[in-house]
Amino acid sequence: MSFNQEEAEQMRGVLIDLSNRIHRAAENI
Repeated sequence: MSFNQEEAEQMRGVLIDLSNRIHRAAENI
């Protein structure tokens, strides 16, 4: 499975966004 550069950047942005949301949610528990 191979990504081109643009797809890789997009995926990384999504993962960073998700991890940020998880951290914020965890702090509120």
